[in-house]
Amino acid sequence: MSRLLLLVILLAFVGGCRRGPDAPSSAGTDNPDVTTPAEVDPAVVPPGGARATPPSGEPGIPGSPRPEAVHRLADGACYVYTDWVVAVHARPAAPGENVAVMSRAEGADARALCDTTPAEAAFALNDATRAESFFGLQGNLLFIDAGTAPGGRELVVLDLTTQGKVLQTPYEEPISLDGNVLTYHEPVGDYGEPAELAAAPDVSCPQAEEWFAEGFGVGVNRVVRFDLTTRRAAPTDERVCVPLQ
Repeated sequence: MSRLLLLVILLAFVGGCRRGPDAPSSAGTDNPDVTTPAEVDPAVVPPGGARATPPSGEPGIPGSPRPEAVHRLADGACYVYTDWVVAVHARPAAPGENVAVMSRAEGADARALCDTTPAEAAFALNDATRAESFFGLQGNLLFIDAGTAPGGRELVVLDLTTQGKVLQTPYEEPISLDGNVLTYHEPVGDYGEPAELAAAPDVSCPQAEEWFAEGFGVGVNRVVRFDLTTRRAAPTDERVCVPLQ
């Protein structure tokens, strides 16, 4: 057999045994052209069809319980909790919100409670002279924020079972809730001039000179921890300086 004929037969044999295309890799997610279905959290759409909003879209002190469901209203929203339903309505001609809180009996239609009139609510907040807003709920305690500016705000905590005030205090952010301990910053000093701050005892604000030069005042806050169970405040020795407009 000639060498040329042998070469032709060998090439034909190799071509017939050529491997087919590789199977898709099991690491398909490494390929930007391959997508996998997104996982859907069933809690996003609670029973009854109400759509919950992301945490950042819900009112409340950071750390406070999230509502079980959120119902959109024509002029606000309604938040469903274990024992209470809170309907929040925007005020058309005044700052703040009108808030109505309804007791949620076992088996009650939460969505129907959202439409309760303030006169029929267990508790209603509709004083147009105060710029108050719903600030969350934990158990039977309702949190209300009052104020229209970043500074000079007031926190009110109400016991819905007695409608008595548990706490009413000026506060500055940050504010948070960890279990039954509420932590907030309480203003203790307001200084518009460097000489005033220099005369203040036990106050050290490293950035004060920079803030004064930029036309700001200097505020001094102390960190306070409030126990919602014992209903006692525990001011700390920690001081925080903030610029004031």
